[in-house]
Amino acid sequence: ALGMLLGPWETITAFVVTAIAGGVIALGVAVHRQRLGKTLGATVRIATGTQTAVEEIEADRTFAYAPAIAIGAALAAIGV
Repeated sequence: ALGMLLGPWETITAFVVTAIAGGVIALGVAVHRQRLGKTLGATVRIATGTQTAVEEIEADRTFAYAPAIAIGAALAAIGV
């Protein structure tokens, strides 16, 4: 629905800004939970193919992505 209101280019902007905001929030959560090293290490192993499956996700390894979506949509709507 938001994409219809924003138009095609602003929707792409919202997607990119949402992804960046999600990454920043994820790093902040990892730092807060003192898991930054483990998180980055697992990311590198998955990206390089040395680890093919993600370990079972525990409740303390997740975070809400709605704030990132809200940030991306709001910034795209105001033209950032």
